Amino acid sequence: MAKNSDLYEDDEIDIVETRSKKGQGNKKKKPINLKLVLLIEVIILIVLGIFYAIWSLNHAVDQIQYEEIKPEEIEINTEEGVGIDEEALKEMTTGYTSIALFGGDSRQGSVGKGAHSDAILVANINNETKEVKLVSVYRDSLLQIAFESKEPSTDKVTQAHFYGGPKMAINTLNRNLDLAIKDYVSVNFQAVMKAVDVVGGVEITLKKKELKKFNMSIKEQDKHYHTGLPLIDTPGTYLMNGTQALAYARIRNTDQGDITRTERQRHVISLVVAKVKKQGIGKLNELVDQVFPYISTSISKAELLEMAKSIFDYELTDNTGFPFTFGSIMLGKKGAVLPPATLETNVIALHKWMFDDENYQPSQTVKNISQGIITESGVQAKEIKFKDKTTTEESSDSSSEASTASN
Repeated sequence: MAKNSDLYEDDEIDIVETRSKKGQGNKKKKPINLKLVLLIEVIILIVLGIFYAIWSLNHAVDQIQYEEIKPEEIEINTEEGVGIDEEALKEMTTGYTSIALFGGDSRQGSVGKGAHSDAILVANINNETKEVKLVSVYRDSLLQIAFESKEPSTDKVTQAHFYGGPKMAINTLNRNLDLAIKDYVSVNFQAVMKAVDVVGGVEITLKKKELKKFNMSIKEQDKHYHTGLPLIDTPGTYLMNGTQALAYARIRNTDQGDITRTERQRHVISLVVAKVKKQGIGKLNELVDQVFPYISTSISKAELLEMAKSIFDYELTDNTGFPFTFGSIMLGKKGAVLPPATLETNVIALHKWMFDDENYQPSQTVKNISQGIITESGVQAKEIKFKDKTTTEESSDSSSEASTASN
């Protein structure tokens, strides 16, 4: 009888079969390689893990409200003017992907037509480097609304989403900014609270001048969500939960109003993104489960799953607000608006920032809209200082004082 040590030479086991006492003797079968068995088991576990991850992500994506926007519904600026040109759209999106992001404050969770887009952002993704830049478009910016059933006219850009939902808002951004956005993501503000809570809160410094508006927002949210949170009495740095972070992001009537509010919004977004990347895939899965039910998008399930493969490769590198220079005036029934000073010069600066295009020339459509806004508002061009460089020359004085927004 062989010793046990003899049976495990070179990680191989000899299987011994005892025949009959009549003389067949002992016969050895082909040895089994333990290393091969373990390798197969590991491969099976990996495959099962991948299938589970795919199933889990598929299940999560199914929670998103999907609204298709077809390429033939997307307007872009061409040499002939505003129009639908699928080939030109495809060419314009080569190298970069621009996605419109809309944030709404509907208590019922609605993120479509009839809801004002209190936050309007464009995420610009460099498809090669995976670098992402965020630009807030100030909701009171005076731009030409891309109406479908009547002649275009100027209004606050936030009205585009209210009148015609994401599609009209996308076409309005494309028309006024010379962009080729074809997809959107709309998020209800409840998603912000969920996201911050999932990552364990974010550290935010609250200034003295922000305290009153912050606490007013906390009280207002308590009426709807019954948070029971105590108010904050002194300025300082706090680890804020979702309700508090949302209250901070909604502060408007300080400094430059909506301009400063968009800075706070982008700050909260960047803090959440940084924590998720640090906490890893497990936290990302939890975030997806909590946030996706509050999202509407035109990005297909297949595209979302493809983007998810390299989610941790994306890097949020910079953020800013648009327009860079603007006037602040009262304009009849339109109320307080921010006319770009001017739209043409601001679009030149925007393309330099988004696409590193030093020699960009706006379309004739943008030039025409720009001139129309000057005629309506009286706001002329002002100097744009961007990345510590002057990108446009100052022209004649305006009937209202223009401001500069920069980060």
